[in-house]
Amino acid sequence: MDINGKTAMACLIGSPVKHSLSPAIHNFAFEEQNVNMRYLCFDIKANDLEACIKGIKAMGFKGFNITMPHKFAVMEHLDYVSTEAELIGACNTVVNDNNKLIGYNTDGRGFFLNMEKQGFHPIGSEITILGCGGSARSIIVTAALLKVKTINIFVRKGSTKIEMVKALVEKLKNLYPTVINILGIENTLILNNTINNSDLVINCTPVGMGENTDMPINDLSAIRKDLYVADLIYNPLETVFLKECKARGAITSNGIGMLIHQGALAYKYWTGLDMPVEKVREHIIKLINNK
Repeated sequence: MDINGKTAMACLIGSPVKHSLSPAIHNFAFEEQNVNMRYLCFDIKANDLEACIKGIKAMGFKGFNITMPHKFAVMEHLDYVSTEAELIGACNTVVNDNNKLIGYNTDGRGFFLNMEKQGFHPIGSEITILGCGGSARSIIVTAALLKVKTINIFVRKGSTKIEMVKALVEKLKNLYPTVINILGIENTLILNNTINNSDLVINCTPVGMGENTDMPINDLSAIRKDLYVADLIYNPLETVFLKECKARGAITSNGIGMLIHQGALAYKYWTGLDMPVEKVREHIIKLINNK
């Protein structure tokens, strides 16, 4: 569709943003559904964040996505935030609703939407999370909202983010009946026993990204055939960790599903339409494979 005087806009702000697949996801979906809208990326430094948001609002953008390092700072410039975003303390999606900016965090819901399509049902389940960064915290909050029975969070000793996840867990314990445990990833016996009792294991660490062939855990003896294993990494599409787990019969999922489904939630907020996620998935995988 040609750009004209009625073309609506959305964008991603953060720094850096050159690597982002979001424009490919959204612009492909716009074309597929004949939506007169375009999506761009803007590399915005911290000092320019407030001016950027004022500009987006003044120009009547439908909304915008936020990536690092602005997911936390953006919240003070919004009119309202969702329960999830408030608990997580971070927004990745903003809707411009009649000049009121409403913030959401779609990462956790995007993750579980993708897993549900693969047959995993969160209610009453036990999950194990490796890592405690921003994506992990999004998944933890959404898991509690979706009535996951037990959440086990494995962190490495000395992690700078442990205090943030501890504070989050205290909040959630006062709001939801989910049992949440914070454990040390260095204790292989406890880790393996926990995985044995889990329905889903999620790697939320960057270990295995790009050319890195390391795995977030080295002992895979607890990986079994009925276990779901997800890795939030999508470069490469299949990490060594996922390959090894698949070889042991686990049901595996890479980070593409979460990336697309969290984007699909933003797309629905902005357009009112359901993104054609399977067509988008095929398109994005082709782009990655052709790089």
